[in-house]
Amino acid sequence: MNAIAEADYEERLARFDLFDPDLQEADLWPFFDWIRENRPIARTSALEGVWIVSRYEDVLHVYQHPEIFSNRAVVWPFEEASQLPLNLDPPQHNAFRHLLAPMFSPASARRMDQLLREVARELIGTVREKGGCEAVTEFARPLPAKAFLSSFAVDPDLLPEMQRCAESSFVLPEDEEGWRELHAATESINGYFRDIVTARRREGATGEDVPSQLVRATVEGRSLTDDEIVNMLNLLMAASLDTTTSTLANILTWLAENPDRRDELVADPSLLPDAIEEFLRYEPMLFNGRMVVQETELRGVTMRPGDRVMMLFSAAMRDPRVFDRPDEVLFDRETNRHLTFGAGPHRCLGSHLARYTLRVALEEWHRAFPSYQVRPGTRPRRRLTMVMAVKGVDLVVDPAP
Repeated sequence: MNAIAEADYEERLARFDLFDPDLQEADLWPFFDWIRENRPIARTSALEGVWIVSRYEDVLHVYQHPEIFSNRAVVWPFEEASQLPLNLDPPQHNAFRHLLAPMFSPASARRMDQLLREVARELIGTVREKGGCEAVTEFARPLPAKAFLSSFAVDPDLLPEMQRCAESSFVLPEDEEGWRELHAATESINGYFRDIVTARRREGATGEDVPSQLVRATVEGRSLTDDEIVNMLNLLMAASLDTTTSTLANILTWLAENPDRRDELVADPSLLPDAIEEFLRYEPMLFNGRMVVQETELRGVTMRPGDRVMMLFSAAMRDPRVFDRPDEVLFDRETNRHLTFGAGPHRCLGSHLARYTLRVALEEWHRAFPSYQVRPGTRPRRRLTMVMAVKGVDLVVDPAP
């Protein structure tokens, strides 16, 4: 990857835009470090003007004060949105979160173990036959997708459209045709979810799939409306189908490029839970957003109602004030208070399932392939938007005897 010259940092910061094509393959870590150490509260003119918060302490402060920093504007293009319960603030947020929590508890994640392992082994069998794979499309994406299909009782034929809609939450279409395709896919998925809700109501919603549970659920003493359920299903779909895929692709790529560290995990699988937490810190979701709803001051900077704030996780998760040797991957890091799943009232509900999926994926992958590397003559392809992720990587594998 190309590095940005330090002399260009000020100019780059003034117009910092995560969708800039010139940044997609750039080595941004030195730039993020410079922002955190030199401009901890910065301002970019891109995206119609956004405050950038990059130190761990400040990101945590924003998370823990939803009465000042509202969740109404979380993602690009920083417009107020109505995804339930993501874009609600306490106390309204609490009731919706409470009804969803049991569906994404540690126990519910553990119940997915057999399915996840069966799917992982099936995918791995195909990779073994071919001697390698494109790891995103052939492993990192279909594994969490299968879990989604099971939990949501979704028609498998609709999965490609759903993945397209989910990815759009993090990567905007590049042209007019892409927008048309996205709009058509979104309308199709909304229609499908409405049909599911209608069918569940007609059948009595006795199943344990997520749509049935939402039809049976009540919030503040009333049943959810069809619009509310479709809204929530869309949000859960996006969360289920993209972020875990991106994290798993990042991990496999890093381990393929660092074979000595890969060998550590293969030799001692007990390291895996802490290693996953370290990878979540090391390459987190790039940013999250908030809207200022109450005038406040942060590090001497006044922020006014209507201002947008970008929490730059990639800088905060490598803050040396919090993390020792932050630019290294330490499987035995003693204290790892990363904020990749958030903090405060909006902490990610899907964190348990995400962690469990990652653990099963890597356990099964390493059991089958103790050695693997990036295919010679190729390099990982990356994307930079809300998620800094590997969008494609060709791996060759050496199967276990």
